[in-house]
Amino acid sequence: MLSIGFGSVWYRGDCTPSKEWFIKENIIGRINDKYIDKKNHNFRTILFNNNTRRPMISGLERKIYKESVIGDSLYKKENSRILKLYKANGEVIEYEETEPDCEYLLK
Repeated sequence: MLSIGFGSVWYRGDCTPSKEWFIKENIIGRINDKYIDKKNHNFRTILFNNNTRRPMISGLERKIYKESVIGDSLYKKENSRILKLYKANGEVIEYEETEPDCEYLLK
């Protein structure tokens, strides 16, 4: 913890809010659409078969967005760093958020 003036600031290194959100979230579904959401900061966004939308914000998520296509499926357990991309051709690609400063979330 860093102490500044009369207040305190918690420092968590490089575990940015987008990486923290990625680790905490449960992700499962087939990709029905991919688009740039102009109403939401131009985030790359995936629409799943259950009509949920997921902005792909972190660097890893942007890579997944780029490498996935409509018809692929994504699976990630809550509080996990590992996401699996199931390609329509049967190939499975595993991605891992490797940011060490997010380790406190995996307890």
